[in-house]
Amino acid sequence: MSTIQKFVNSLIGQFLIGGVTVASIGYFSNNIGNTAIASLIAGIPIALPSTIFVKKQDLPSYSKNLVFMAFLLFAATLLSYFLINFYDYDKYDSVKVSMAAWFVFGITYTLFKTFVK
Repeated sequence: MSTIQKFVNSLIGQFLIGGVTVASIGYFSNNIGNTAIASLIAGIPIALPSTIFVKKQDLPSYSKNLVFMAFLLFAATLLSYFLINFYDYDKYDSVKVSMAAWFVFGITYTLFKTFVK
């Protein structure tokens, strides 16, 4: 394993990658004024590159569950869009409701997959 691979797989490497991603979203949106670039960065499919952190024997199950969770993320994002644009929610309430919906359905799915085989 190369030095770069070791760093990327380390906890500090993973933390830095995540931090740079989130900071970039705020920077491009608020300082550059380009929400298209900010949304492009926010839309990076973090779960796909994260497959390098998953053990080989767990990849089939991980990728299968990832498809469903990606659908839930899309649904939560769509809900947030509708709440902001059609129901006049502020950004904080929209995020609370959308994240709560994602969490409830995600936990329900995870518990179902864990305990019902």
